[in-house]
Amino acid sequence: TYYLQQVFGAENVLSYSESRTLDIIDLTELKKRYKAVVLCPWQLPKLTGQVDLFANFMSFQEMEPDVVRNYIKLVQPLVSDYALIRNSALGKKVAKGAGDVGVIEQVKTGFIRDEFNDFDCLAADSFVYGEENETRTYQSEVMVLQRRQA
Repeated sequence: TYYLQQVFGAENVLSYSESRTLDIIDLTELKKRYKAVVLCPWQLPKLTGQVDLFANFMSFQEMEPDVVRNYIKLVQPLVSDYALIRNSALGKKVAKGAGDVGVIEQVKTGFIRDEFNDFDCLAADSFVYGEENETRTYQSEVMVLQRRQA
C-alpha cells in the first residue's frame, strides 16, 4: 500500500484499511475512482464486476488443491479476458510428516490449467519466461490463459 501510495498518490489508492469495511466491492466503481486497490483473498466473495487480467505468481503451489480450487472458483467469474500464472510445474516439496515443511498434496501447473475451465491456454513456457535449474528439480512455468468466447 505504501509503495502504491508513493507512486500514485495516497488519494488514488484504496487501502485495505478502507476496503475491509465494504460489504460489496464493486470493481466497476472502484476503477472510476482509484488507480490502485488493495484487497485480501478473504474479500473475494464480496467482489462484483470484472478485471481484464488476473495474475498469480508463485503462490498457488504453496496451497493445498482444495484451497486453490476454491480460489479459482471465486476469481474465474471476475476475469473478462486473461489470466497470467507463474507456478511450479513440478509442485512444492511434499511434507514427510506433521510439522515438516511442504504440502500434503502438490499443486502443479496442469491442475491450475484444468481448474480455469472457462479458459484456454494460449501459451506455457518454462525456458524463456519461467525458470529451470540444471538438475531439473526446480521448474517454474508461465502460462497465459484466455477466456473462451461463447
